[in-house]
Amino acid sequence: MTSAAAPAVVVERVRERLRAERADPARDPEFAAQIARAEVRRHNDFALARGLATVDDETACVRDVLATVACGVTSWSGTAASMTPADRNHGGRTHPLTRARWGNTALTWSGATVAQLTRGRSDWVASVLRDGLRPFLITPPSSRVSVGMLTALRATRGDWLMDDGSRLRRLNGDPVKLPDRWNPLDPAAVSGGSPQYDGWTGRVLDAAQISVSVHHRADAGAVIGRPVEAVLGEDAGWGLSEPVTRAWDSRALTEVARRRVPRPTRFFARSEAGGAAGLVRRTDSGVFEEWKFVLPSASAPDAVAALRVIATRQDVLLGTAWACAAGDDASVGPELAAGLRPLAAVVGPRALRRSPWSPDPQIAQVEWVGSRPRMRTLLVDTTASSDADLAMLLRGVDPDLLARGLGATPDAE
Repeated sequence: MTSAAAPAVVVERVRERLRAERADPARDPEFAAQIARAEVRRHNDFALARGLATVDDETACVRDVLATVACGVTSWSGTAASMTPADRNHGGRTHPLTRARWGNTALTWSGATVAQLTRGRSDWVASVLRDGLRPFLITPPSSRVSVGMLTALRATRGDWLMDDGSRLRRLNGDPVKLPDRWNPLDPAAVSGGSPQYDGWTGRVLDAAQISVSVHHRADAGAVIGRPVEAVLGEDAGWGLSEPVTRAWDSRALTEVARRRVPRPTRFFARSEAGGAAGLVRRTDSGVFEEWKFVLPSASAPDAVAALRVIATRQDVLLGTAWACAAGDDASVGPELAAGLRPLAAVVGPRALRRSPWSPDPQIAQVEWVGSRPRMRTLLVDTTASSDADLAMLLRGVDPDLLARGLGATPDAE
């Protein structure tokens, strides 16, 4: 059975579950997509057990189901008047999660308490990029996002906008002006009593963010995920989307990444220590692996120690640690607007050969780490440095190198 003929029973089950949850697929397509995927898998499990025809392409079937249950929904407010024909169907390729298009951007909506990069949302980001657009996520002001969702938006030059019912604004509070035909959503009309729309009840804590990139030779000895083991521990869960559901297994991550070459692979990890989003891709010189962590309650010494462990065990290209604030569930919200303070950096031998850097030891604590004499990594601890010292320290850093450390360089997809 192909996706062109989505089983009617699956469509009906999805509709029943949406009604039971009092959820509107136009208001939160992410939640509807989760239900549709679960029902398609349920259908296939049932069919396999009884020798019946199965759905060959589950992803395409989910799209068909969503298109059926959301038929007639063409704008945020549910009225077609605010949309142009081009917006309703961008060349016949509009993803079900795209609620609207504006210039070179595609906009989607989530009313979830914490918007995650689910399988459906990840597919939406990829679809938007294929169309040459930038992905914009719109949420109520009370919503937060996961580290995976935030990383995906930043890496693709996307943005996160908040809709308070009267205007759209960015994380820093700057208003965003859209054409008159774009109607802001009414957050009060979104909830419908579903638990996922309840207000966030966590706490904002002092936290740390860590970004680290490592290089592997493209051979059988390459193992993906060692930075996660060093930062989150081996009790972490992992997956190709959020929320993660698989027990930690670095060999399994490595095999998945190897099978997907030459395509890059995004991974996600979560433990009690925090959350992480990773990217693995093949390069001309080997395999590039990058992880971004959000660690609630992590102290400055903890963050510096984590970088030291990673630099000791692996061929690090660049790593940075920053003091910030984050939710106790590793989610992020408006507190990000307060900015980050650098805690430490590690610069590996490959990066140093490309851009020599000799930080002043009177400004920051400088040490060399690593077990191999010719592959030593420079560790710079700035936890005790003043803002003026930091400005002076960074003058000698290659701008491209610094941009990668700040996470400002878009990841190639």
